[in-house]
Amino acid sequence: MTFNEIKYPLPFEVTVKEGNETSNPQPTLLYETTDENGGIDYYEVRIDQESPIQTNETEYVMPVQNLGKHTVIVKAVDRAGNSTVAVAEIEILPIDTPIITEYPNELLPKSILAIKGIAIPEAIVEVYVQQNDNEIKIGETRSDKKGNWVYVDVEPVEKGVYQAWAKAVDSSGATSLLSEKITIVVSSPPFLKIGQIAIDYLTTIMTLVILVLSIIFVIFWFLLWMRRRKKEIEDGITEAEKELHKAFKFLKEETEKQVATLDKKPGLSAQEKKIHDSLKKALNKSEKLISKKVTSIRVKEVEKKRTRKSK
Repeated sequence: MTFNEIKYPLPFEVTVKEGNETSNPQPTLLYETTDENGGIDYYEVRIDQESPIQTNETEYVMPVQNLGKHTVIVKAVDRAGNSTVAVAEIEILPIDTPIITEYPNELLPKSILAIKGIAIPEAIVEVYVQQNDNEIKIGETRSDKKGNWVYVDVEPVEKGVYQAWAKAVDSSGATSLLSEKITIVVSSPPFLKIGQIAIDYLTTIMTLVILVLSIIFVIFWFLLWMRRRKKEIEDGITEAEKELHKAFKFLKEETEKQVATLDKKPGLSAQEKKIHDSLKKALNKSEKLISKKVTSIRVKEVEKKRTRKSK
């Protein structure tokens, strides 16, 4: 038999039962050809760069495929060892991406995280939760007939920043793309939790409160002292003023250190920021008040001296 007389398996095509674009991750390949050299011995199916699979069937159910495009090569081999190749392109499409609709923006440590959303009906919803840069934790829930789903994390959350996102998987194994990530901040309020994490911030707040109260106490103590010792004030007002300023300066410096500590604290909650700003205002008002009172007393004493001299 000459070269021109060699007969190979006839050309053929590979079709996809579900269509070349499908969300089914296991599409079925259909192919068949004939040969005059004793018939077809076997078919060889190769998907992307995977090892070829040998079969005698004229259809082949692909293993679960990832989303995206895949190249399928089917080779028909006759009993004489001759072969003919057919190629097909298949794209695995995603199903509808789940949407996270309800979640807490902030949580207290040891709270339970609950997330709600919607997806295709009666699907498995994989929920991914990651704290800071720690390992991603994967949980599962299922959507109801209307597509609603709820995920509750059985482990209480700890202080930190959490991100969560979801993916849906239907009964055939078809998957969706990952949903958009949500962010949840877990932090301790200043007066609600007693524990090692909360104590640092609680101590800072309490220190600020004590210092501001101390400033106010010093002001009233000074005024009372001035009233009781008017005669001594005439001779020693300048020295008393210096001592008062020293005391206030010390309290002011300590308070400013604590306020600076809060300024460096990232992610202050609305309640924490309100307390922080109020303490700053109290500090500034206290300084203005004491300066005003001292000036007023000094002016009065100077006027008294002038009145005595004029007499």
